[in-house]
Amino acid sequence: MARRGNREGTICRRKDGRWCGAVTLGYDPKAGKPIRKFFYGRTRQEVAEKLTRILRDHHLGLLPATKERMEFGSWLWTFLDLYKKPEIRPSTYELYAGILRLHLPEKLAHTP
Repeated sequence: MARRGNREGTICRRKDGRWCGAVTLGYDPKAGKPIRKFFYGRTRQEVAEKLTRILRDHHLGLLPATKERMEFGSWLWTFLDLYKKPEIRPSTYELYAGILRLHLPEKLAHTP
């Protein structure tokens, strides 16, 4: 079996029979250590599918590279732009964006 390249993840079998997958998503600037995401499954195929999904989401920018908590307001804007914008009409997007701009209180927007 060929080796995986850098940032392609790792799949291995544990002593208890389960399969484990791990992928490096970036580096923590404060500690200087890699940020690794681990996941488990009953079969190798199940773990490989999870690995593919996580790598795809990471490359699309859907997973945060750091462990920092996101503020609620920025998460709402991210949700609107990434998840809702492709499936709604432009006029509906403008309506939702206006609602966020006008009615999202500052105190709530800065809540982690």
